Amino acid sequence: VSLNMGMIKASYEATDFRANFGLMAGSYVQNNLSHEPSAFRNIWEANLGYQIRDGLWIDAGVFSSHLGFESIISTQNLTLTRSLVAENSPYYLSGVNLSYELNEKWTFLANLSNGWQVMQENNRSLAGGTQIQFKPTSKITFNHSTFFGDERDYTGRTRFRLFNNFYTQIDVGDKFHAILGFDYGTQSNADWMGGAVILAYDLSNRLAIAGRGEFFRDEQGNVLSFASEVLSGSLNMDFHLTNRLDFRLEGKWYDHSPLIATTIFSRFSRNGFMAFGSLAAEF
Repeated sequence: VSLNMGMIKASYEATDFRANFGLMAGSYVQNNLSHEPSAFRNIWEANLGYQIRDGLWIDAGVFSSHLGFESIISTQNLTLTRSLVAENSPYYLSGVNLSYELNEKWTFLANLSNGWQVMQENNRSLAGGTQIQFKPTSKITFNHSTFFGDERDYTGRTRFRLFNNFYTQIDVGDKFHAILGFDYGTQSNADWMGGAVILAYDLSNRLAIAGRGEFFRDEQGNVLSFASEVLSGSLNMDFHLTNRLDFRLEGKWYDHSPLIATTIFSRFSRNGFMAFGSLAAEF
């Protein structure tokens, strides 16, 4: 039993100004922010925003990434554990966002950041990114996001990285939810890709189930640090004990196939089954 994440956040929003500041602690911080300077490791969010005109905002600081369909907050996701594509793309960025909500259907974003999930600049040049989101109805979302900039590759050299994130999210009524996501990146004449399909159904106000199938392939170890291919499937059951308290269970099967023979694979089982449980409270 361990604390995966504990967090606290303060937010302020006025007509033309907004601010967010959040702190976090737990095993997520130890595993995902170990590369950050110790003074930054417990920062969840720290940003300020100004509305230039109606719908047009500029935000600066540390903020959630525009890449992907999953949050670091597990209760906001359809499954307990996060997908392989989410775990291998940034959860947060540090820099400047320029976003424009044209209307209820179209939203656009462009940003400059310090790099691929880093708060403190680690390259000589900044990275860029874009997002186009289209909601033809309140129940359907189409999203395309990008990241581009210099990042270290599997050889240790800094080379140009281009990453694309696509997903579609569909809600049928108030009970059925579906997400189809696909990521594709390239760097140093090598590419990686991953995809996920998630289906969820609310059996009642207190009980929900979800299933997921996914894959991830990194031919040169650009983001995994070793070349590998992973297939995985999972089943979830969520118990909404109260409006503020959730108990979640997940069983996950995986098949991990090395694409090259290295000693690092002695630390991993080639395939197997894992079970997870979570108790999460929101206040």
